[in-house]
Amino acid sequence: MIFSDIENNDKLINDLQTAINNDSVHHAYIFEGPGSVDKKSFAKAFTKALLCQKEKGKGCGICDVCRKTQNENHIDVTFLEGTVAEGRHHKSVKDEGIEMLCSRLQKKPFEGNRNIAIICDADIMSARAANRLLKTLEEPPLGTVIMLLSENPEVLPKTILSRCVRCRVAGYEEGASPLKGKAEETVYMLVEKAPFYKLKKNIDFIGKDPDKAGEFLDCMEETYGELIRGKGCRSELFEKEYIYDAVSAIEKAKAEIRKKTSVDYAVKKMILEIGG
Repeated sequence: MIFSDIENNDKLINDLQTAINNDSVHHAYIFEGPGSVDKKSFAKAFTKALLCQKEKGKGCGICDVCRKTQNENHIDVTFLEGTVAEGRHHKSVKDEGIEMLCSRLQKKPFEGNRNIAIICDADIMSARAANRLLKTLEEPPLGTVIMLLSENPEVLPKTILSRCVRCRVAGYEEGASPLKGKAEETVYMLVEKAPFYKLKKNIDFIGKDPDKAGEFLDCMEETYGELIRGKGCRSELFEKEYIYDAVSAIEKAKAEIRKKTSVDYAVKKMILEIGG
């Protein structure tokens, strides 16, 4: 996938291409959007546009640079994803991984003039990992471009947010999810301490469908993100710590579903954890 293959993101793509062509690329970006949006493919497309020698600012998709980036084996492009530690149940981006990444960024590129890092699951960086990354964000080596992929940037430290350009990546299909309204209703029912039997009735439509659950949880996270930015209706009802805890509970439910835990169990457990 290259920029020309991506729909519904024309303004963002144009801004990034302008930065490339004007040699004004920032050293750090946050590509944010719900889990249903393929942010990793977008980051790869941006990387191809940065590194491709045949189609600067666009990416050709067929040269060695583009193919290596797509296959995640370009020597100057480092991918980092969350892992599950022994004895733990949830993924996180570990301090050791960030340490290795930062060490690589201190070295000169092998094939061009840029080192690029793509950090998936940026929302689940450990505190130590975030602090270590901050040092590199504060003093980035020349030519470095770091991309953080995030579903909820609000959970990232403000010190990291302030050093990154935030870019909202839209879904490749137009229109909001049909589950957004149901998710918003559930979020407000939770803060108003609605009884569990009413909440259960509101989520029974999910059943055992992991895809439907994933979309619903994405919509809940998107709603909490709007609330913390003060964009949601009655946002004054929600304290930041409450929202952070709710998002954490949603992430746990997603992780359990990915591990093939019962969808019904994972979602109900999340509802109880947020509802208290």
